[in-house]
Amino acid sequence: MTYDRDHYEALIHRYFLAVDDERIEDVLDCFTADGQIQFAFMDAPARGRAELRALYTAHIARFSTHIDIASRVVVQGDRAISEIVFDAAAPGGSPVHLENCNVYRFKDGKFHVVKVYLDTVTMARQLAEA
Repeated sequence: MTYDRDHYEALIHRYFLAVDDERIEDVLDCFTADGQIQFAFMDAPARGRAELRALYTAHIARFSTHIDIASRVVVQGDRAISEIVFDAAAPGGSPVHLENCNVYRFKDGKFHVVKVYLDTVTMARQLAEA
């Protein structure tokens, strides 16, 4: 089956809605069985459903509220890039604001590889202040 730009853009938006709604199984359904994600601060990617589930469970636990807004999505073939604005509150209520860029590679209509590039210095400072 062939997937087009509209399919991949909708997948990206569906993924962020699932993250924001804390629907981990729906998040995992956006990935291939061997899918992976790597944030800039990680030494190695989280691979496969068990590691992805653990990563998203920890992410949700880290923030009392959070919202991701994907904008400026560009899709070309089996790859895409998007700008993300992330606003959250740490458990103590301190605000966290990050702007990052995600790079996606697709396989079988789902995420196969996602790389998240962000300002880790700003993130660490904001979390330390939380």
